[in-house]
Amino acid sequence: MQVRLTEKLLAELKREPADGDYQDVRCRGLVLRTRATGRHSYRFHVGRGQALTIGPIEDFTIDQARDEANKLRGDLSRGKDPKAERRAAHSSSLERFLETEYGPWVKATRKTGAETLSRLRATFPTFLGLPLGAISVPLVERWRTARLESGVSPSTVNRDLASLRSVLTRAVEFRVLQASPMAKVKASKRLTQPVRCLPAVAAIR
Repeated sequence: MQVRLTEKLLAELKREPADGDYQDVRCRGLVLRTRATGRHSYRFHVGRGQALTIGPIEDFTIDQARDEANKLRGDLSRGKDPKAERRAAHSSSLERFLETEYGPWVKATRKTGAETLSRLRATFPTFLGLPLGAISVPLVERWRTARLESGVSPSTVNRDLASLRSVLTRAVEFRVLQASPMAKVKASKRLTQPVRCLPAVAAIR
């Protein structure tokens, strides 16, 4: 079905989810795929029944999905193979991404870039050898639980999560990842200090 994708249409599809494909008339190749389960996503059709997943609607605005579709169309016109590039990038480790992509960028744009890289490697040692695509919400939540249980303060954990979020957001911007799992990771709540009750004062006779 050919339609103009709008926020109003998205809201309607969220209220009454059903299986369907909606081709955007404003952006050739962009398709909103809906499912009765409520899991809707943007896709880019490359022809011959093939499509590339852009990402879930929660991670992209309509305009962002159109921009991504236009980028993919441009890559195809230049003879690139987006699927092959995504497979290679998706399997690239966090350590490699820090070394070849994020590291040079953060050093060039942040005065504390070298310190940031050092802290990331020290804080997430078990993540370094993992492919970027293997870093998931459950994995991050297990890391958070272990850190908090070891006595690390919520504010420190939040700062570390913000650093990892910056890396994975950059990976999305560099089109290495389709979406960052950190979008679904909330900040740790600060622990409140227990209220001390003052001893009751004996009534004066």
